[in-house]
Amino acid sequence: MELDDHLDILHRSRQLLPTGVTVASAGLAGLFVSLITNCDKWQSGQFAMFAIYVGATVIVCVGLSYLLLSPGRTLLRSMYRRRLAKAGLIGKPVDSTVDAAGISYTVLGQTVTCTWDSLYAIEEDAGTFYFWMSKTV
Repeated sequence: MELDDHLDILHRSRQLLPTGVTVASAGLAGLFVSLITNCDKWQSGQFAMFAIYVGATVIVCVGLSYLLLSPGRTLLRSMYRRRLAKAGLIGKPVDSTVDAAGISYTVLGQTVTCTWDSLYAIEEDAGTFYFWMSKTV
């Protein structure tokens, strides 16, 4: 198992920082910071300056988050990879067998067996097979 396998299992995606959510969160944080720091301009009646400062702050925060997205993703992936390597969870082979009893796979000395009756569906995508097990069996 490698890093992408763990990300698929734990986070339902290999991407730790989705672009839309990350940029929107940075923009929202920038909006609140600019509203708090420019409150005095609103109170003194400088509505145009208030709007310019708030808009500029939001644009800068969104732009910076977009520019720093790739280095942030790289940093998070390296931190996650280092943690999994330290725990000895990546780079381990997965042995699997398919026979009349069902599907069995072994990782780190532990074997999991899924009988054919407990399978809900089998899907194939570009040579990768996905086995969906039923919760009722």
